[in-house]
Amino acid sequence: KLVFYRDNWYLAALCHNTGILKPFSLDRLEQVEKLEQVCERVAVELLDTQLFASFGIFSGEVQATAILQVNPEAARWIADEIWHPQQVGEWQADGSYRLAIPYGNPTELVGEILRRGAAVTVLEPESLRGMVKERLTAALACYS
Repeated sequence: KLVFYRDNWYLAALCHNTGILKPFSLDRLEQVEKLEQVCERVAVELLDTQLFASFGIFSGEVQATAILQVNPEAARWIADEIWHPQQVGEWQADGSYRLAIPYGNPTELVGEILRRGAAVTVLEPESLRGMVKERLTAALACYS
């Protein structure tokens, strides 16, 4: 299945090396050759479950749900964004916005949170909060 995601094309396919379904970035393919063997068909439902069930292009199966607190200034914009089809958002009494996002591989989600700076705080799970904190600490060390 070809997937267009964030201005890039990916081929969702079975990896012959690992035996798992995953997305391959078309712009990173260095060598392509036509094989005589017939490709193995994969049900669309299986692709959707294994590749698109959680946040991001390299998502995999849902491992956890991120609970994010968005400050009132950024909430007006982030509340209108679709980070994932299964996300759940809720306005808070103080004007902030709480967003729950299912995710598997946290790499892209951490990057998206960091891109928002102080506007987004990870409330749960602690493991995701720790990853964001580590990245922020490392970035701050570059300016010491």
